[in-house]
Amino acid sequence: MADTPCPHCGAPHAASAAFCPTTGVPLPGPGAAPTAGPGLPEKGVFDILKEAWSLYRQHARLLLLTCAVLFVPASVVKSCAVSLIMAPTVAAATAVEAAASGQAGDLEAARLALQEAYQRHADRATIDKLQADQARALKEFGRRSMLAAGAAMGGFTMFVLGILGTLVTFFIYAIAVPLTNGALTIAVADRVLGGGAGWREVWMLLFRRLGPLLTAIIPAAFITAFGFVLFILPGLILGLLFAFVSPVVLIENLRGRDALRRSVELVGSDWLRVAIMITVFAVLRWFAQLVAHMLVPSSALFVSSLFGDLVTMIFLPLPVLGMVLLYFDVRRKRDNFTDDRLRADLEALKTA
Repeated sequence: MADTPCPHCGAPHAASAAFCPTTGVPLPGPGAAPTAGPGLPEKGVFDILKEAWSLYRQHARLLLLTCAVLFVPASVVKSCAVSLIMAPTVAAATAVEAAASGQAGDLEAARLALQEAYQRHADRATIDKLQADQARALKEFGRRSMLAAGAAMGGFTMFVLGILGTLVTFFIYAIAVPLTNGALTIAVADRVLGGGAGWREVWMLLFRRLGPLLTAIIPAAFITAFGFVLFILPGLILGLLFAFVSPVVLIENLRGRDALRRSVELVGSDWLRVAIMITVFAVLRWFAQLVAHMLVPSSALFVSSLFGDLVTMIFLPLPVLGMVLLYFDVRRKRDNFTDDRLRADLEALKTA
């Protein structure tokens, strides 16, 4: 008989095989009738977000505690690193501001004198002299500002520190967020099946596949970072294609390159809905940072960064829940994924 695609790992197995060689989960028999078929209509993004919001409201405490386990310590580390790295740039900005305030009086006086000369219809020689005085004051203003900034630190150093701060933020998020997403994936799968696992059990289940998960998310982080270096757009595309890495590892028991390839395959089959869901996350992240900057001055680097992350954490479960539910829906369309198979995959994770 011809080989058939495995509903758990996606690889072709012999039709006579009783168990998936990769996951060890029993395979459906030759005449098994699934409880849901790929012919069912797909859910709209709005419907998925509505379902995600319902889950969030019902299980907010569990979901926030699950996020906080890793997200809060990672945010503290990131905020400390960013405040140390970016502190010299704040000092430079303060020096420039002080120099600017010192020269503002002279520049304003030159401007008012020229304006008064125009109003009095002064002779051309007087106008030329006052214009020259204003140009000198403006030039001196710029020179002293640059000297003040240079005294605090060089322009190239400021640029390097800005890049370094961005990279630190990116890599901490690139590891902490997918791991948190993985824990939320387990929590969602458990609740969808009517389970009652707590946040401790959720993280203990994730630790059973922590190694395979790291073999996928760390390469994904480096590949995506390289894509961002290449004019940003490739990084956005790669981030989109790797959106399902965490559920693929935890639910389908894949690792490394196989997990990345599987995520690309699933996202490629339904990229528009995935892109919309990621856009929702980006908007919520932007809104959280806006709220944080309104309440905490940006000069307070540590507090501003940490508070922004904590506000983000409050919103984080909603798009992640939506992404996990979308993953289930894509699998349902492509692989005839049912609750029975999800239950079997979750049991396989518990016995891993």
